Amino acid sequence: MSRKRFKAEHIIGMLREVEKLYYALCQIISQAIEKAGVLDGQKFRQALLDNKFDPVSGKVDYAERGFAIFVQPVSQWWNRRQELIYPFEYAKHTVKPAPPWDKR
Repeated sequence: MSRKRFKAEHIIGMLREVEKLYYALCQIISQAIEKAGVLDGQKFRQALLDNKFDPVSGKVDYAERGFAIFVQPVSQWWNRRQELIYPFEYAKHTVKPAPPWDKR
């Protein structure tokens, strides 16, 4: 597979997922500021903790200590393609463990 084809088929798709996460973060920040009603750090933090958000990346909640809680898609390389394996309800493929090193 050429470098150009590999980039077109795999790298671009991965970058789109990263871009989606950054866009989702901007959506969450915007919504939290609206809910806080003012540009105040403490009120902004409280708005994050008190609300659930549903940006382009999927539902996000925040734990008491401020950690984001969200489902992170997981994929696995299989037959030169990335296949979604988690979340299970959207996965069309199951996890395929790698064979032991001595059997490869």
